[in-house]
Amino acid sequence: MLGRVFAVAAATSLALGLTLGVTAHAVEPEAHVAAVAGASSGPTPDAPPEVEIAVVGETPNAGALAARIVSWFHGAAGHAHSSTQKGLDSSTVFAPTAAPGVRVWVLIRSAASARLFFAVEERAGSAPRYLVNDIALDTGLDELGMEQLAQVVYLSAMALWAGNVESSRSEVEASLRQTSIAKEKSVRAAPAVGAPFAQASPDRARFTARLGVEASERFGAELGLPRVGVTFGVLAQRSSMLMGVQLHADVAVPDTVQRSGLDLAFSGEGLCLGVLGERKLAGKSWVGVELGTGLDVVRYRVSPETSAALQLAPGGTDVRPLVYLSPFARWTAGPFSFRGGPEVVVQLEHTHYDILDDSAAGGSSSSNNHAPIYTPWVVQPGLVLGAAW
Repeated sequence: MLGRVFAVAAATSLALGLTLGVTAHAVEPEAHVAAVAGASSGPTPDAPPEVEIAVVGETPNAGALAARIVSWFHGAAGHAHSSTQKGLDSSTVFAPTAAPGVRVWVLIRSAASARLFFAVEERAGSAPRYLVNDIALDTGLDELGMEQLAQVVYLSAMALWAGNVESSRSEVEASLRQTSIAKEKSVRAAPAVGAPFAQASPDRARFTARLGVEASERFGAELGLPRVGVTFGVLAQRSSMLMGVQLHADVAVPDTVQRSGLDLAFSGEGLCLGVLGERKLAGKSWVGVELGTGLDVVRYRVSPETSAALQLAPGGTDVRPLVYLSPFARWTAGPFSFRGGPEVVVQLEHTHYDILDDSAAGGSSSSNNHAPIYTPWVVQPGLVLGAAW
């Protein structure tokens, strides 16, 4: 009986999908850290007896933001309540009140910024004091963004009431005029049907390139030993969301599989292109997922003939199409980032290595004459670790 070893491939089709959500983080100014304890301590003699909060602007979650700000004053001030309004008249800020306390107007200027106006009267008939403050909303008005803004409002109000900070009336008037002019310009340029922040400046995407190295390992593949390679990505970041494409080129560590007294030696390379999306968590951590397609180039050869009954094929080169899905977590440290997570690679061709009995059926290559000696998995789970800058 004469036989030879060779690879057989048959096409297999499949489909994959993925989902992605949004979170963010906020950074609080260090100058206010020491005053945070006031939010949870009981009312003090120096606390304002009345706090009025008004959230100004067309934002879909204005009510939730107002409630979040008021929650900071519960237990730390006499009485606090909130409201929402579409616009702000400068005369409202300077109008006297009959009761002592602090009034706050939170003007939502865009998805990425807010302007705060404060007016305080220590007692009825006393000269009011004012404060204006601009706040950058790094992550928009998500949960952490609202918490950041509420904390700044609370700390600023308590500092103004205590007399530690203050803006001149002329500064407040200038800020109100600037706000009015900016609003007028945005209304003139607004389309008939606008977004929730129709008066906001656009949140521009920032494009970056990322070069890195990575190591991966697949289970159930011919080349089961680690792969090492390089990556190059082009990404666009908008607020806490990042989208882009990434190219992977790797080389597999040569591997040998022993089956039926034969040594099947494998070597190869891979080239993949994926689309990825990332979402920022608190601190410097991200979560994301990458979906892509690519090619594996696999070269194989069989060990020297060990039996006169076997006529060994010299080997060959196969090009294998694949798709992959890779959820991951990423951490940043200065200009560097580190990524790690599982990966699932699906081979679009079902490959198996067989011994063919040429002596049967007159030397025909019928499937009945095939004796499989090694079959890689179609679905190959694995792990990926990488670093980039």
